[in-house]
Amino acid sequence: MTLSANGSSTARMRLLRARRQRGLRCFTLEIRETEVAALVRKGLLRPENACEPKAVREALYLLLDRQLGGAA
Repeated sequence: MTLSANGSSTARMRLLRARRQRGLRCFTLEIRETEVAALVRKGLLRPENACEPKAVREALYLLLDRQLGGAA
């Protein structure tokens, strides 16, 4: 089943509102290979997962929680 352009924009808006309700914001972030390597060195990311966007994102979440105190 394919969503129409209107249907997909409606779904995106619903997700945006849900994130805002939870106090979340969405950003696109470019990071250097050296920064990915630093996540590995700090033990936040396994070397074999360094090319997986989801794993890098989770490692960044851990780093932010540790550095900023997990403000929730």
